Amino acid sequence: TTISLVFNKGSRPLKLISPKENSVVSSRPMFRWEMADTVNSRYELVLTDARGTVTTYSPLICNAEGVNCEEGEVFFSPANPLAAGAYTARLAIQGSSTVTEVHFTIK
Repeated sequence: TTISLVFNKGSRPLKLISPKENSVVSSRPMFRWEMADTVNSRYELVLTDARGTVTTYSPLICNAEGVNCEEGEVFFSPANPLAAGAYTARLAIQGSSTVTEVHFTIK
């Protein structure tokens, strides 16, 4: 008889590596974050500009068009340039309450 134990350590916090808080970036910023617990995680990136205009990128899945995953990190850059101004970026794992937020400016 074999007994297997599986421990679910739960989701770890979502860590956005770039852009950094209050940074100034180009019109096509590279968003980079630590990969969630599984390579199959689906992410949602919501950008809100100073006028309240919301742009949502979802689902962001590893190795889908425009999304690269390597060495435990996920990389995404919007296909179209963003207008100059202040933004708030909210990154979430779909189906989870795990969210992180950062503020940045497009020069």
